[in-house]
Amino acid sequence: TVWRHYAQEHNFQTFCHFVNWEDFVAQDAYELAKDAIAFVDIRYGNSKHDGLDIARALRKLGVNRVYAITSDGEAATSSGLFDKVFGKEIPDESVFENLVVG
Repeated sequence: TVWRHYAQEHNFQTFCHFVNWEDFVAQDAYELAKDAIAFVDIRYGNSKHDGLDIARALRKLGVNRVYAITSDGEAATSSGLFDKVFGKEIPDESVFENLVVG
């Protein structure tokens, strides 16, 4: 998946992976969000919560960067919630060349 590829290319350590917001809440994972980097599939159908609402909640919890994974790039971009918008397919390496992560 795109987030795994991106994380691997940038030597991120994947600390946790939640399939949906309900799992995140059920595991009381709020403390994990502070200073984290999150990838949110904004149209993922396995949650009753919209990815845009999840991104808003993650920002309030202190997530450092929020990246969108979506086939609806326009919705993700126009929301203003995401630091970067990725498509569903793994992009070629040139996508990552100008991205600054800090």
